[in-house]
Amino acid sequence: MARAGACTSISASPTKQDVLAILEMRTLNTYILRNFLVTLGMGLGIMTFVLLSGNLCKSDVLNMFINGVSPMVLVKFVWYMLPYALCYTLPLALLVSTVLVFSRLSADNEIVAMKSMGIGIWQIVTPAIIISGLCCALCLWLFLFVAPHVRDKAAALTTSATTETPLAMLEPGMFKTIAPNCYVKVGAKEGEELKDVHIILTDKKGRNYQDVVAASGKVVLNPGDDIPVLYLSKVELTHFSLDERPEPTTVSSYRVGAMQMPLEINASRNKRKLSSKRQYMDFGMLCAQIAMRRSEGEDPTPLLVELHERLAIGMTPFSFLLLGLPFGIRSKRSELSIGLLICVLLALFFYGFKLLAGTLSEKPGAQYIIWIPNLLYQIGGLYMMRKLEFRG
Repeated sequence: MARAGACTSISASPTKQDVLAILEMRTLNTYILRNFLVTLGMGLGIMTFVLLSGNLCKSDVLNMFINGVSPMVLVKFVWYMLPYALCYTLPLALLVSTVLVFSRLSADNEIVAMKSMGIGIWQIVTPAIIISGLCCALCLWLFLFVAPHVRDKAAALTTSATTETPLAMLEPGMFKTIAPNCYVKVGAKEGEELKDVHIILTDKKGRNYQDVVAASGKVVLNPGDDIPVLYLSKVELTHFSLDERPEPTTVSSYRVGAMQMPLEINASRNKRKLSSKRQYMDFGMLCAQIAMRRSEGEDPTPLLVELHERLAIGMTPFSFLLLGLPFGIRSKRSELSIGLLICVLLALFFYGFKLLAGTLSEKPGAQYIIWIPNLLYQIGGLYMMRKLEFRG
């Protein structure tokens, strides 16, 4: 019995071939993982830079920075928008990395060499699958818990920057809304002094009922007050009659030496209801709002669309991986650009469904539309990988 136990223990111990196979597999996994991470990092950096640059150009922060706002406002805006941008650029970067890395391995016959050593196709792509799983977890965490709060902070940067630097919101030659139905345009800036100030006050229908023209002005933020005040000099006031006529008629016009007007841009922006800003709600707030609407008998579909959209986008790294693997493994060097183009078009197809779900957000069941591309890509990718496994 002792001999049998000894023989059993000897036969259970790994042989030299087993150890070499484990070391070879670890070396191959490290090689694939290193190439995949390098390509992913480069693609992620480029795509995130492009997306953040586009958001920066569309926002008012860049114009305010040009007009004298502190550079830290620009840095904060980029930092606050980074988590939201990563939710979109990370899946795309992973898709591009999958096609590039595995198409190079296939073109150099490295995948054929691995198969000849008895390594299966799923063992080859294991490092990429692990990375895609980590990317899914990161995207879900960012989109559900981090991005809503920092996007709200990014949206509030304009207001806070205006309070710190009131002149930044007044750009020469352009009308700016400083309060509901109140628009201001300045002709030029000379230091802190404004030249050729033009103010238009309108009613709720957009009809002009008062016109203010001043030769000069100055914006002052009084200590302890969050609302800047615009001091005007050499002012000409014109009042209009708002009767039933299509166009207002002049009633009176007179001149005054000076006048002041509060720039209530902060107050007007703070009147937005939190309940209407679905994009600024985190996972807990969305679930609470959905439950509250259901208890009150209201339709929670718009909130459900927002929630399912975040969950679906959080799963796109894995879907895009399965989408890109067949194109990468099967493609030759000459087919690389075609495969990459097809993958990018299919990724845009996914975001097209996102826009469709947003358009139909008031329709019952619209929240399930966003899952269609995910299911198609995963089923199609698994089917193609199955064919490649049997073909190998």
